[in-house]
Amino acid sequence: MKTKEEREQIVETASSLCSLDGYSKDKDLFQPYIEGTKSLDDLLQEELKS
Repeated sequence: MKTKEEREQIVETASSLCSLDGYSKDKDLFQPYIEGTKSLDDLLQEELKS
């Protein structure tokens, strides 16, 4: 499992890439991943359902 710092870096990188493509996603969406309570797959599935 990745450390909190590694997860924060992944979110920062993903957010930067999204911004480059014209997308702006709230980083709070990724907070459960940063804290280690949910996986990126879980967050993606929730987003796809909404």
